Amino acid sequence: MINLHWKIEEHFKVKIGGNIFIDIPNLIMYGDEPLFKIYRSTSDGLLGIDFDIYDKNGNKIATIRKGMIVQGDEKNYNISYREVVDHYKISEKKSGRIICDLKKREKAGDFELDLSVNLYTKSGFLFEATPTIIRVKQALLSGNTLVGCKYAIRIDPNNFSISIC
Repeated sequence: MINLHWKIEEHFKVKIGGNIFIDIPNLIMYGDEPLFKIYRSTSDGLLGIDFDIYDKNGNKIATIRKGMIVQGDEKNYNISYREVVDHYKISEKKSGRIICDLKKREKAGDFELDLSVNLYTKSGFLFEATPTIIRVKQALLSGNTLVGCKYAIRIDPNNFSISIC
């Protein structure tokens, strides 16, 4: 049975790009819009994440809702969401480069979610989170633990400045 009851969550521990985020409802903000939205199932407590992945031209690669790939460009990308429970991957067919690697529950180790992703916003801004770093323009974040902030990273699209926690 699919659970349709989710609430916006403020208490969680996730890893994105080698950085740990604890109890931060707005993880990464691009202007006033969150790149990622975190939810929790009211029936089983499972943590979910919503985000969209675009290429540099603004074409949608995939849609992730409640921590699952619900739509993807299977013509140009390998989309792995049925092979391994709680581990989802998207890679370019031409190069093999991994675009998204999302692990949940036991697959995420000490975290509720572990995410590596290279995505563009619709306007063409690149957000890169490898397994070990977050790269925003020339700024690199690695090995940080951010706790209880209003947002962890805010990217100002007007002047491309960033602020952290």
